Amino acid sequence: MYQKDTGADAEHGNIYTVIVKSVNSLALYRNQWDELLSKSPQKSPTLSYAWLATFFEHCLRPNESWMCILAYEHNTLLGLLPVIVRPHPILRRHFPMLSTPNDLQTNSVDFLVAQGREYEAITILLRALTEALPRWLHLKLVRIPEDSPTLQLTHKSLSGFYVLHDLNGWGFYVRISGAFEDYFNALSSNFRRTLKKAKRRTQRLSNAETVFLEHLSGKTEEAEHFFKLEASGWKGRLGSAINNDQTLSRFYKTLTRRLAQSSWLELHFLRAEGKLIAGHMAIRLNQVLTIPKIAYNESYSRYSPGNLLFLNMLEREFAVRRLIEVDCLTDMAWHRLWNMQRRAYYDVVILPDTFVPKILGLYPAKIGGWLRQIKVIRNTVRLTKRLLRGLRRG
Repeated sequence: MYQKDTGADAEHGNIYTVIVKSVNSLALYRNQWDELLSKSPQKSPTLSYAWLATFFEHCLRPNESWMCILAYEHNTLLGLLPVIVRPHPILRRHFPMLSTPNDLQTNSVDFLVAQGREYEAITILLRALTEALPRWLHLKLVRIPEDSPTLQLTHKSLSGFYVLHDLNGWGFYVRISGAFEDYFNALSSNFRRTLKKAKRRTQRLSNAETVFLEHLSGKTEEAEHFFKLEASGWKGRLGSAINNDQTLSRFYKTLTRRLAQSSWLELHFLRAEGKLIAGHMAIRLNQVLTIPKIAYNESYSRYSPGNLLFLNMLEREFAVRRLIEVDCLTDMAWHRLWNMQRRAYYDVVILPDTFVPKILGLYPAKIGGWLRQIKVIRNTVRLTKRLLRGLRRG
């Protein structure tokens, strides 16, 4: 029933695994993949078929290849693991280094597994990975959220593998609970005044309106307007806008089309005087609205269009009650203005419990951890001595 692309297929009792290595073959699993993600407590849109198929199609470096391992129980998708394969700089392809997809646009790519079957599915996927690539050195997962089942894995619970993790910063989100008025009144008085002033000024502009576009069903012409808006500002001048880079442009145009086909893509616009003055590219998935891209027209900066659009979006979501949170993903200064809550993210490294990965990966990582601890202790001692000297002088 299922496409078995080039690679290893392995039997594990009633569970079997399939390895796929082409985007065309991967599309055969799209519906079951989307269904698994829609039922999962995992919330990241980077775990979707739309995002990962687009990454494989447009974002690989010249020395990289990829595979996607899927675990099935009878005809039900139990879990999957997308893998990027890189040759070791010295040992070359004999001992490949592995990761889940990651770059500046894509992170938090984890194992996607059925709820309640996490450890079982992850173990099966790692065993299938080892059967396909017997001498892999490590598997790195970048910026995994604190509630990921992967972070609960230990050497004891995951027999035959070591699991290391380090903090990789924070991401901020707004929890949608209670009344909007209570949320708004908890913002600082200065920020509330700024928002009210921006609202009054914008209302004096001709044809001012906020537009929320949902259920685009593959029609993404409006996404082009967002890309043009983003390129009109400082990102365009610095060359970091989507439309300034051919690879980035191809990635986002394909991504928005695929997300729209799954009815997950949204575009939010603030319009006035016949122009777009602010915009969000957003993804609605599992009661979470993720906002990976924002843009505004700098010539209207005195109207605070970005803040005003964000305010209007929050007011709407508090009213319709479809969400549990709005996830801004990153840690930016403006997030503090909105009294957002923070979520820890971690880098996770999984290593086989074999000789070469221990020598090249596990032991250096442990030594590095010890050295970092020693540095923290030394810095704490220095600071304490300075404080004591200051107290004596005082």
